[in-house]
Amino acid sequence: MRNGIDYAVFSVDFVNRWRDAFAQYYRYERDGEFLVVPSLKGKKTYSYVPGMTYTDKRVDECSDLLDAVKGKEYTIRTLDPYKKIFEEFEPVTMRLDISHGNKEQIMKNFHATNRNQVRQAERFGVVTKIGDDPILLDHFYSLYTSTMHRLGTPPFGRGLFDVLKKFMELEVIVAYVEDEPAAAILMVYDESIAWCPYAASSRKISKFHANQLAYRDAIFRAIDREKTVFDFGRSPYTNSKNGTYWFKSKMGARAVGLGILCHKEEDIYAKYSTASSLWKKLPKWVADFIGPKLRRYLAAS
Repeated sequence: MRNGIDYAVFSVDFVNRWRDAFAQYYRYERDGEFLVVPSLKGKKTYSYVPGMTYTDKRVDECSDLLDAVKGKEYTIRTLDPYKKIFEEFEPVTMRLDISHGNKEQIMKNFHATNRNQVRQAERFGVVTKIGDDPILLDHFYSLYTSTMHRLGTPPFGRGLFDVLKKFMELEVIVAYVEDEPAAAILMVYDESIAWCPYAASSRKISKFHANQLAYRDAIFRAIDREKTVFDFGRSPYTNSKNGTYWFKSKMGARAVGLGILCHKEEDIYAKYSTASSLWKKLPKWVADFIGPKLRRYLAAS
């Protein structure tokens, strides 16, 4: 059905506000509905829209956008709900139907291991805090930079999240183990979608399962806000039982296709694999200093 959760895209207003936030923070030029992202070599990529997994467009709704960037280098992010078979490591977004609003049913749909881990986290005394307070954002950002370094990806600057907060309906869920931030999830809300673009956790205290509790509470928060789709964000599809795809699947999420339209075909995971390996080897303080500056020049952010 075209009105199912597989077909829900962000509203035009949501995309406009996200675009405005990135244009303000990075001082990007505008060209119609595109932001012009410079490269370190001086090239320009017309992006619709930086920092988003998908936008307000499905893959079959982009003819006007494609006409607007004909002859230019471009990236257009879309949802492709029509695709049902995925290649290994192909990017997908992971979604959970929460339209029923039944928290008990959500827990029943969790894999048994996840349900047990949530209960263990509660027994360990893990607590979550939710809001957009600067301290919560600081705790999120600390975990976020550590996680991004571990993954080999340059982090966004802390200031971007302050700017996003001015433009978007944004909250952070932080799980604490004895007052130490152990896991954090950034949530951004649209009309029907609760979207998790970034999540982070501490490996040194992973035994307390704070990450599982944080996701449970993020889903429950989205239900309280009367959203119908919980979007866990992008993951590489895989048939193996590990990685972020498997982690999100165990919470009841299913894969929905992404349509990334570019001036030339690209494998976003393969393209940055070498750079990612090198980035992991940098001292964290160097990565944290250079990464936010480098992010301005990455059209595939």
